[in-house]
Amino acid sequence: VICDAAYTLPHSTDHRRLVVWQKQAVTADQEVIRSTDNSRFKLLRGLRQTRNIKKQSVTLVAGDRIVPEWLRIAAERCEALIYPDTYLRSADASERRITLPENSVPRWTLQRDLFREVDPIGTNGPLLLFRWPEIPSWNSEEHQDGITLLLPLSNPENLGAALRNATAFGVERVVLLAEAAHPFHPISIRSAAGHQLGLTLFRGPSIRELNSVPGISGKLLALSQAQGTPLEEFDFKIQRDWMVLVGEEGRGVPQELNIPGLRIAHTSGVESLNASVALGIVLHWIFQRRKI
Repeated sequence: VICDAAYTLPHSTDHRRLVVWQKQAVTADQEVIRSTDNSRFKLLRGLRQTRNIKKQSVTLVAGDRIVPEWLRIAAERCEALIYPDTYLRSADASERRITLPENSVPRWTLQRDLFREVDPIGTNGPLLLFRWPEIPSWNSEEHQDGITLLLPLSNPENLGAALRNATAFGVERVVLLAEAAHPFHPISIRSAAGHQLGLTLFRGPSIRELNSVPGISGKLLALSQAQGTPLEEFDFKIQRDWMVLVGEEGRGVPQELNIPGLRIAHTSGVESLNASVALGIVLHWIFQRRKI
């Protein structure tokens, strides 16, 4: 108790008592979220669905390597660091503790069972609540040298793998077609190893609308499993700007688009290659040709 004073209000017989005491503040680190009715928990649980990632403009980032990296390179977009209440008490806590930047973000602690409900890929923490950057619309008529990659991949894991390939082989820009999963879905982030932040991303039309998109004639190539020019015979050096289109999972590239194809040779033992595998082969080939 700092002060305990009794007094009487002036010009009255009303007696009062003033008591002032000091209480230790409860920090975000100490306060454990235990209720499913908690507004923070509801926000985090909602981020399991893509529509809420879009609506709230935030996502959850997981991974002992990706979380510290994004804290370092994009601290201004980091809204909260989220732990299970058992994390810092675990035997290996000293090894797993994340070093926060100087402008430390708020830290939220969830009761273990609640944390499991919001942990998108079962890492057991910590998680980063991240405000993803706005993705502008693609201007197909703007001339830009280099490779433009067009992705309609609806599976977040496949999309993430494609984005990782794009980073590895120096793709200048990526256009996410209307069919594509969200690039900042937690599974996409994990699959891309967090390389989304280093890519130039744009929002594009549906894959079925590409015939009517201006400025792409003579530049657009499609990955083809069965027909088209063999990859090793195509001369990528005849011009400085190419657009590479990946087909949809299970559907491929719509035939009505009538786009020149690049064919990857493989044995008859498999019907087709996974989209991200095929893309990796093509991008590596282009990457090697551009260095010559």
